[in-house]
Amino acid sequence: MKTLHSRNLDDVLRDFYRSEMPAPWPVLEAPAPATLPLKKPQHMRFRAVSRLALAATVAFLLIGYLAFASLSPEHPRPGLNEGPIIGNNPSVPKRKADIRVVPEDVRTPAGREAKMLMEPIDGGFIINLRDRDMKDRR
Repeated sequence: MKTLHSRNLDDVLRDFYRSEMPAPWPVLEAPAPATLPLKKPQHMRFRAVSRLALAATVAFLLIGYLAFASLSPEHPRPGLNEGPIIGNNPSVPKRKADIRVVPEDVRTPAGREAKMLMEPIDGGFIINLRDRDMKDRR
């Protein structure tokens, strides 16, 4: 008798599965063909109604979108644009009144007083902070 260690694993598995299979294969007995119930033809009227409902829904959504879009303002409200402008818009021509250099008294994060000077340059600004206590420290 051959042991598992002396035989190849493939041979052992092949012998096992062949012993589990039926020796003569049974003859195939085909089932009787099933008759499908005849589907009732859809009426052309039902198709037309469903397509009309879809078209009405799309039209309603489009009209609603356009109605809400017309309610929103085209330009931002003047109250929201107050404060310093950050950035540069090259499409807006610069006026001489916008290019003023005015020193402003500010406080640093450490709490010291300083002078802030915003100097316009081509396409932006240079911000100079001058500490008032610098003269006393030298």
